[in-house]
Amino acid sequence: MIDAFAELSVDKRYSGKSSLKTYLFAIGRNVTLRHIKKYKRADNVPIDDIADEIQGFESLPEMDFVREDERARLRGAMRRLKAEYREVLHLIYFENMSYAEAGASMKKTIKQIEYLTRAAKTSLKSILESEG
Repeated sequence: MIDAFAELSVDKRYSGKSSLKTYLFAIGRNVTLRHIKKYKRADNVPIDDIADEIQGFESLPEMDFVREDERARLRGAMRRLKAEYREVLHLIYFENMSYAEAGASMKKTIKQIEYLTRAAKTSLKSILESEG
C-alpha cells in the first residue's frame, strides 16, 4: 500500500479519466506483481520443515520456564477448588479417565460427572482470571 501511494506521488501520468481509486488499485496490482516476480526465485521452504522449526522452539529454556509457571498457577488454583471439583478434574484430565470411569471411581452417574466437570472448569476459570 505504501509503495502504491509512493508510486502515485512520483508518477505524474494520472490524467483523471478514471477514478483515483481504480488507478491506485492498478498501481497496487503492478507493485504486487513486480514483488512476486522479484522474489519468485527465492528458495521456498516446505511447510513440514517450518513445522519442525516451530516445534524446536518448544524446547527452549524460556518455554520450559513459562510452562512450569503455568503449571504452578494451575496447581495453586486447583488447591482452591472444592474437593469434589478437584477430584473430577484430576481424574478426567490428569488420569485420562473417561466420564464413566470417573463416575465409577467417585460413585456418581455420568450426568453427575458431566455437571461436576462443567462446574469445576467454570470455577477454575474464575479463580485463574481473578489471579490475572
